[in-house]
Amino acid sequence: MTRESNFSDLQKAAIFVRDRATCAYSGRNLWILDGGATPKFPADWADHIVPVSKGGLSTLENGVC
Repeated sequence: MTRESNFSDLQKAAIFVRDRATCAYSGRNLWILDGGATPKFPADWADHIVPVSKGGLSTLENGVC
């Protein structure tokens, strides 16, 4: 199942840096070069805290890595 984010590439990069490349749900390190994620890991690493379907916006405050 492919998911698409409404976050821009710039927002995704800011969230990635802010969250120190750590998945908010699993705690997994998402830095490929550190061995956390694999090259086949989905590249869309930004997710909404409050889903868009429930009125959440694509803002930095509503995004997690």
